[in-house]
Amino acid sequence: MLSIIGILLGLIVLVVMIYRRSNMVMTSLVAATVVLLFSGLPFIDSMTQWSGSFADYVKNNFLLFTFSALFGKLMEDSGAAAAFAKLIYRALGMRLAPLGCILATSLLGYAGISSFVIVFAVFPIFLAVWKEADLPRKLIPGCIFASVCSYSCGFFPGAASTINMMPISYLNTAPYAEPLIGVVSGIFTMILVLAYLMYEIGKAKKRGEHFVPSEKDQSIIAQEDKVTKNKWLVVIPMIVLIVSLNILKVHRYYALLLGCASCLLIFWKNFGAKLDTLNKGIANSVSPIVNTAAVTAFGGVVQSTAGFASAAAAMMALPFNPIVSYCLTACVVAGLCGSSTGATGILLSSLAPEYIAMGVPASVIHRVGCAAALSLDSLPYNGLVVTMLTYCGVSHKEGYKTIFVTTVVINFLGALVAMFMACAMYPI
Repeated sequence: MLSIIGILLGLIVLVVMIYRRSNMVMTSLVAATVVLLFSGLPFIDSMTQWSGSFADYVKNNFLLFTFSALFGKLMEDSGAAAAFAKLIYRALGMRLAPLGCILATSLLGYAGISSFVIVFAVFPIFLAVWKEADLPRKLIPGCIFASVCSYSCGFFPGAASTINMMPISYLNTAPYAEPLIGVVSGIFTMILVLAYLMYEIGKAKKRGEHFVPSEKDQSIIAQEDKVTKNKWLVVIPMIVLIVSLNILKVHRYYALLLGCASCLLIFWKNFGAKLDTLNKGIANSVSPIVNTAAVTAFGGVVQSTAGFASAAAAMMALPFNPIVSYCLTACVVAGLCGSSTGATGILLSSLAPEYIAMGVPASVIHRVGCAAALSLDSLPYNGLVVTMLTYCGVSHKEGYKTIFVTTVVINFLGALVAMFMACAMYPI
């Protein structure tokens, strides 16, 4: 019980310090210390584990962040991002251009492109559209996050996303597991997400809120008129990236480098100081990966406590239909981990076999589990939330509300739809 109290207090400390814009490494260390004091674990050994988790995350993801940030910077400095935004804006008009950006980004998420890659790649495009539509930039992180961390990656069957692919090797299921449940819950979630985002955009307009560029935005806005001819060429780098990843099955690092190379070659004359672009692109990855690694390290400390194991066991022992129990357990574990993929890995490796033994079909564990893991994972200490807000230059206080409503509240409602459908289709 003390360990569980410590976890809850640690999460509260983490959230409060994040909202007060404390340094993320310091925040993670303080919150981890609170957890350890209540859990009775050896302090030095556990802090060494914190450092190990931090280092492992950087080691495993440094090149992904670096190449993704570089691709985004090349798209930005070449003027391709601004030109692509104008294509969307002119095709759809002022009212629907933001919706077009959201749906286009959702397709990238469904196609399996890493969420971290998408953040760096599409932010300059969203920024240019938001400037044209004169919308407050605080809405950008929520619109991007909801595009890739909701209906597109875990609800709709067939998604090439990591969370939809993870269960296959554990459960011997297919990407299209439980298509009816996936389509119905996916459409339900998508409608609510898009309706809410358009509501927030409309409300901002009515309040008279305007686009106010930050100092970082000035360099992006300055590239607007670089692409004056053959504007459709701006889609080629993104097509190269998507085709390389999802059709040619090239390793993501090579795919990103191919995308960078195509952008550099096509728009060679648009770049001024090319070395500056490369330097800034790589530098842009440092702060996001450090912040994300710090949050991930805190999650590693939480997972090592007795309270975490007890909470998971208690959820599994709930006197409900096993499908209900699995869905709620997935939500809670995702919230404690601050990671949908981390929670999915834990559930599939340790709990899924027991639920299958209770009579829950593997396909239901696949689909309902993916939907449920996408709910409480998006709390303020989620790694991608931190990366998204850091890179976009928006504080939690300004930008987290939209993320919370779309990927916590609405995703949870969508998971409940999937859960109730599964209970009706497979009475146990």
